[in-house]
Amino acid sequence: MIIARGRELKPDPLVSVIIPAYNVAPFIAETLDSVFAQSFGDYETIVVNDESPDTAELERAIAPYVERIVYIKQKNSGPGGARNSGIAHARGEYVGFLDGDDAWDADFLAVQVEALTREPSLDLVCADALLFGSSSHDGKRFFETVPTREPVTLESLLATESSIITSGVLARRSALEKAGLFDPQFYHSEDFDLWVRLVHRGGRIRYTRRCLARHRIHQTSLAYDSTRLLEGQSRVYRKLKRVLNPSERIERLIDEQLRRCEATIALELGKRAFAQGDYATAAEQITRANAFYRSRKLSWLLAGLRFAPRLLHTLYRARQRALPQRFAAA
Repeated sequence: MIIARGRELKPDPLVSVIIPAYNVAPFIAETLDSVFAQSFGDYETIVVNDESPDTAELERAIAPYVERIVYIKQKNSGPGGARNSGIAHARGEYVGFLDGDDAWDADFLAVQVEALTREPSLDLVCADALLFGSSSHDGKRFFETVPTREPVTLESLLATESSIITSGVLARRSALEKAGLFDPQFYHSEDFDLWVRLVHRGGRIRYTRRCLARHRIHQTSLAYDSTRLLEGQSRVYRKLKRVLNPSERIERLIDEQLRRCEATIALELGKRAFAQGDYATAAEQITRANAFYRSRKLSWLLAGLRFAPRLLHTLYRARQRALPQRFAAA
């Protein structure tokens, strides 16, 4: 591990901003600019290069900022391991997480610090984020696309009725450490795992509701592949079932979420097989999915796959070709 500390760092910062960097060279300057444009100034910035394959480009991109950051270069340990390294070298009472391809609005730290200062019993606050990039959600706010029920409880997190976006988080460092930090074995949903463990041990989470971050979605981001996200979530649920010593009610909730994840993965695999003309695999996967969803639409789709798969595929391809024309006309 290599650690370089810039000469312009604050001696005793209140906040440590942790930025894991992996394949984000084209975006990291925008991310750092958003940090250094903060209206709140009592912070340090820690960039963790997690053995990124674009290290040469990354280091060229951060060269103008090296005097103002702590730069950690380490062997690959995933997003959770990279954030843990940042926390281990953090000096702030509060920790903010910002992915290396995301950005903050200028008032992010001011609003989030004020929320934690005003209510000392809170352990974590989460702001809203504008979604942009390669996604059908481009231009929407994160809180528009997911449930954000309050109060945030163990049940609401496990049932995905309360959702947290990591680049919108400011948390007390002590609370994260007591919860056990991120589990580096997970490359997807490692943040979800930590939020559940934090609340399970009595931690309090609240939304600040203001849109103070921007979350980029692109093809190289870990969040782009929905199947891998769901597979990661399933692994986290299995781990939580082991370590939480859950009540019978919580165990039933976890089992239900596991079935939902498996059904959604099967549905996605079925759609992909259908698009590739593999009708037998498509029917098998969609049958598995419909055992959970019991959807009339999926039942109709299965009937089409059994009796007229080629006609169904022709109609599907015609619809896919028509969609761009409709969007262009609109």
